[in-house]
Amino acid sequence: MPQGWGVPAATVTEWKLLDLIREVLEEPRGAQASFSSETEPTLWKAIPILECLLSRWETLAKAPRFAAIHPAILKGIEKLKKWYINIKESETYFICLALHPSIKLVYCQENWDKQVFSSRFASLEKTFDSYHSTAPKKFTPSARAMNANDHSTDHSKPFHSYGSSFIISTLSRPASQQDITQDPQKELRDYLESPQDPNATDPVKWWGYHAQQYSTLSRMACDYLAIQGSSVASERAFSSAGITDELCRNHIGNEAFGLVQVLKYAYRTNVLNASDEAAAHEPFQVIEIA
Repeated sequence: MPQGWGVPAATVTEWKLLDLIREVLEEPRGAQASFSSETEPTLWKAIPILECLLSRWETLAKAPRFAAIHPAILKGIEKLKKWYINIKESETYFICLALHPSIKLVYCQENWDKQVFSSRFASLEKTFDSYHSTAPKKFTPSARAMNANDHSTDHSKPFHSYGSSFIISTLSRPASQQDITQDPQKELRDYLESPQDPNATDPVKWWGYHAQQYSTLSRMACDYLAIQGSSVASERAFSSAGITDELCRNHIGNEAFGLVQVLKYAYRTNVLNASDEAAAHEPFQVIEIA
C-alpha cells in the first residue's frame, strides 16, 4: 500500500450490519451443506429444506433487529419462492420423498394443501403404473444391494446376527403373482399404508433389503434416489481431472476420460473395493520351474 494511504476502518454500525448479514447468510449455507453428501440420496431433502429456509428467512424479516437489511431479506425470499414453485411443480421431488421409508407421504400431507397433494400423488401413481407395465419377468436385486448392510460396523441394529439372512428373506417375500395381476397398485398401497421405518436413515440399504417385497418400487428407487440434490458430488469426482489429463494420457477420448474419473472416485470413496474384487477371483496357480 502506498505511503500515506490510510487503512479504511469500519464503524461500529457497519460491523453490526455485517454481523446481521452473516447471520442471514448462515441459513442458505447450512441448506447447501445438507446437499453435499456423496454417499447418500439428497434430492428428497429439497422441498423440506427450501420450506425450512423460507420459514427461517420470513421469521428473520419480521424481527425488528433485522430492520436495517429487511429489503434484502425480502428480495432473497422472492427469489427462493421462484425456485420453490418450480421444484414443487416437479413430480421428481415428491416421488423421492415418497420413496424414503421413514417419511413416505406424511410430510406432504401435513404441509401441503389437498389439491396440490392430490395432483402430485396422481403423478406418483402414474409413474408407478409406467414402471409396472415395463417390469421384467423377475427383478432380482444385485448382490451389492442385498449385502448393503454386511459391511456395517454397527452391531446394535436388528437382524445382524445368526439367522439374519433367513429373517430378512422371510420379511421380504414378494406378493403372490395372482394379487399383482389382479391389482397392480396393491404393491404401492401396501408400502404407503405400512408404518414408517424411523430407523431407515439410509433408504438405499432399505430398498436393497425390500427389493423382492416391493419389486416395482425398488426399481423406481434405483432410478430416483440416485439423483443428487446438487452438483457437489460430481464436482468432487472430477476434481482430480488435472492429474489424469497429463501429457502421457492426453489422447484419451472424452467418454473414456469420464469413465476413468468416475472409476477413480469410486475406488477412492470405497464404493468399489479392490481387495474385495481381488478376493472374488480364483487364485493364480503358481507354476514351479525346476
